Amino acid sequence: MTLVRSCISDDIPSVDGELFAGYDPGGKRSYAAFVIVRSVDERLYMVYKKCEKGRSYAEFNVELADLYKKNMFCMLVDETGLGSPIVEHLKEFGMDVNGVQLTNKRKEELLSNLKILMETKKLAIPYDEELFNALNAIEYKRTGVGNFVFEKRQHTHDDLAYALALACLAAREYGVKGVIIKI
Repeated sequence: MTLVRSCISDDIPSVDGELFAGYDPGGKRSYAAFVIVRSVDERLYMVYKKCEKGRSYAEFNVELADLYKKNMFCMLVDETGLGSPIVEHLKEFGMDVNGVQLTNKRKEELLSNLKILMETKKLAIPYDEELFNALNAIEYKRTGVGNFVFEKRQHTHDDLAYALALACLAAREYGVKGVIIKI
């Protein structure tokens, strides 16, 4: 949490910058989480989040499509499980979206990228208890062959953390100069 707290900033530049988004659709028992980051002067700023439970995918996707029309962003979506039809649905709205299968290796890449951005002070996040709880919910353990396995703590939700990590990876993969960190 010390690393997360070091990234807290309410000082979001008012200048426009490229927008990147991450979406973890969740499921019936899980939260749908969506985050937008803005790239300004080689730094990412979390500028928007939405995290809720109990809405249909279609309803949530329509809301994202409306937001996209106003803000235009590139987006990565967790397409693990039922995510593929959700990605296709978002593409039908004309959105710039790609799916990501969250295997253990991909989770390691996502979360390592997020950690490096925090350590190098290239990510600014607002003070937000829900976000902090989601980031703190993720645990990892090292396997016998040296890989990492990521899980969430019992009775917590990590969806918002993965949405943030996906937004930051979108910034890296869509080529924001100065934010690209090869791992």
